[in-house]
Amino acid sequence: MDGDKNTPQCSLDNLPRQESPERLALNLRLKAQEILDRCPRHVRLTLGNELLFQCGPVREFGVNGCQIEDVLTVLIDRLEAFQGGQYPSREGSIALMKMQEALMWLNRRTADRKERGV
Repeated sequence: MDGDKNTPQCSLDNLPRQESPERLALNLRLKAQEILDRCPRHVRLTLGNELLFQCGPVREFGVNGCQIEDVLTVLIDRLEAFQGGQYPSREGSIALMKMQEALMWLNRRTADRKERGV
């Protein structure tokens, strides 16, 4: 029976090797860094400023940058100030409405993902 191919072979060599906690932590950090390296998250702006976008799920990587919704909220606030001041325009009003709509859809997407546990 020992040579029977249908008999499972019991050997320590067939068991998966357990990694040490230190090695596992290192592998997780390397995997996280690999994901972050592939993520287009820096946007250079004028005057040496930059936006740093969130890279990877917050649950896995924590908050490490801003969300698109954050940027839209700032832009909406800025355009509302222009529209309420000396420079209102039809085009500004349309742009404001479209940014508000984009924010609404992104918030709906977030709510849907939370509901699905994604």
